[in-house]
Amino acid sequence: MLPYPRSMTLAVKALGVAMGIALLAGLGGPTGCVSGDIGEFGSGGGGAGLEREIEPAPGGVRRLLARQYKASIRAVLGDAAASAAAPPKDIPLHGFGTIGAAQLSLSAVDVEAYESSARAVAQAFLGDAKAAGKHKSCTPTGPDDAACMGELCESVGRLLWRRELDAAELEALVTLGNAAGATLVSFDRGAEFAVAALLQAPEFLYIVELGEPVAGAEPERRTLTQTELATRMSFFLLDATPTADLLDAAVAGKLGTPEEVRTAATTMLAQPEAKAALGAYYDEIFRLDLIDETAKNAELFPGWSDSLKASMRASARAMLDDIVWERDADARELVTADYAFVDSQLAPLYGTSSLAPSLEKVTLPEEQERAGLLGTPAMLSVFSHAARSSPTKRGVFIRRTLLCDTVPPPPNDVVPKLPDDPSDGLTTKELLEQHMDDDACRSCHALFDSLGWSLEIYDAIGRHRTKDKGQTIDTSGVSPNVGEFAGPRELGQLLFDHPQLPDCMVRNLYRNSMGHLETTGEEPAIAALDESFAEGGYRVQELLVALVTSPAFRLVGAPK
Repeated sequence: MLPYPRSMTLAVKALGVAMGIALLAGLGGPTGCVSGDIGEFGSGGGGAGLEREIEPAPGGVRRLLARQYKASIRAVLGDAAASAAAPPKDIPLHGFGTIGAAQLSLSAVDVEAYESSARAVAQAFLGDAKAAGKHKSCTPTGPDDAACMGELCESVGRLLWRRELDAAELEALVTLGNAAGATLVSFDRGAEFAVAALLQAPEFLYIVELGEPVAGAEPERRTLTQTELATRMSFFLLDATPTADLLDAAVAGKLGTPEEVRTAATTMLAQPEAKAALGAYYDEIFRLDLIDETAKNAELFPGWSDSLKASMRASARAMLDDIVWERDADARELVTADYAFVDSQLAPLYGTSSLAPSLEKVTLPEEQERAGLLGTPAMLSVFSHAARSSPTKRGVFIRRTLLCDTVPPPPNDVVPKLPDDPSDGLTTKELLEQHMDDDACRSCHALFDSLGWSLEIYDAIGRHRTKDKGQTIDTSGVSPNVGEFAGPRELGQLLFDHPQLPDCMVRNLYRNSMGHLETTGEEPAIAALDESFAEGGYRVQELLVALVTSPAFRLVGAPK
C-alpha cells in the first residue's frame, strides 16, 4: 500500500471537502452544462402534454451503488483497479439499493472505506501501464511534470466525474499530484494522490441530479441537463459511468429530444453491460441475491451446498435472460413458464433426466405444476425456513414484489412465529391455520397465506412433493383480489392476467431508476408507462427505452 505522508493525506481530504462544499452548498457547483444543454425534450413524441401533468420529485444527489462504483472504475481505470476497489456495502431501503443510496447518509466507517479503496484503486491503476497509458500519451520529464499530470487528471477526471473539469479543479489536482510526486520523487506515486482525490470527491461518489430551471416554467420545475441525463441513463441501463462517446453527445446537445434519447438507449441496451445491470436488478428485486446466505438443515437436506445454490441462482437468472434478452418475450411469462434451465445438480429437484454439467432449457414435467419464477428452487429456497417451507414468506413475496401490494407489519403484541408442534404431526398448512385462529393475525394472513399454500408441493429447497407429514397436500385456495385457484399453474395464470402484475413491473423499474418511491405527482408518468408497456407486448427492453424517454425521467423538482 502506498505510504501517505500526513500532509498529503490531509491534502486529499481537503480537496474532497472543498469540492463537496462547491457541489452541495449551493447545489450549484459546475455541472458541465453548455448553452442549449437542456434541449427541447418535451416537444416530441407527445411528451409535452404528459410533462405538464407530472409534478416531479425533488432533485438532489445519490451515492453510487457498490456495483456501479466498481463498474465505473473498471470502465475508466481498468480491471486491476476494479479488483482493488472495496466500497462500502449497499443498504437497501424499501427493497431498493438505489433508494438507500439516495436517502441514507454515510457513516464515518463508510468514509474511511472510500478513502482506503481510493488509495488501493489509484495504486493499482498507476501500476498498470496499459490502463494508465490510455489516459496519458506524455512521458513525464520529472516527478512534478505539471503538463503531463494535467493530461492524466483531465482525461481520468472527465470520465469519473461525468463532465469536464474546470480550470480551478484541474489546477488543484495537478498541484496535489505534483507536490506528492516531488515529495516521493516519483511522477506515478504523485499521480496516485491525484487519482485518489478524484475517486474520493462527491462528484464521483454521487450521481448529480439537480437540473436547471426551464424558461417560462415555475422555479420548482427543473429539467436535467443533458450531461445529467446521460449519467442517469448510463447508471440505470448499464450500472456504470457514461462512456466518452455518450458524454460527447450530451455536451454537443444530442440528447435533447425523445428520438435522440431512444437511439442512445437502444444502443446501450445492445451492450453486454445492459444484461448484467438488469440481472443485478432482478437479483435484488426477486431476492435471488439472498440464496448465497440461505442456510438449510443439514440432516434434512444433506445435498445443500454452495455449488447447488450457485446453480439455483444461475437457473433463475437464465430464465429471466431468456424472456427478456434471448426472445424479447412477454414479461408476464415470468409467472407461467413451463420450462426451466437445468443442469445435473438441479435435475433431481426438477424431476428431469438432464445430466448436462451446464444449464440447458428443459420443458418441465406437467405433474410438478411449476409456473415460472414461482417454481424455481432459488425462490422457493430463499422464501422458506431452514427445515420447512413457508407459505407466509412465499405469499408475502407474491403480494409485495409481484403485485406491489402493501403488506402491513404484524401488530406489536403478536409474535410472528408458528405455534409449537410437539407431536410433529401437523402439516405446515395446519400450523398456519392454528396461527390464524388469533384474530390479530387473521386479517393479514388471509391476504397471503393462501397464495403460499399453492406452493406447498415444493419443500424448503424446491423439491416437488405430494405429501406433508403423510397427508396429501391441498394446493387449492382463494385470495382477495386474485381469485380462486387449484394449484401453482392456475395461480400463475391468474397473476399473468392480473392488471397489477405489469403495473408492478413498471413501478419497480421506475423506483430503481429514480432512487425513490413514486410520488402522487408522478402517477401520470406511471400510467403512461403502463399503457406503453401493454401496447409493446409487455416486453422489458421496450419498457426500459420507454422509461428513459419518458418526460418524468429528466424532470426533477427543486432540491430540498
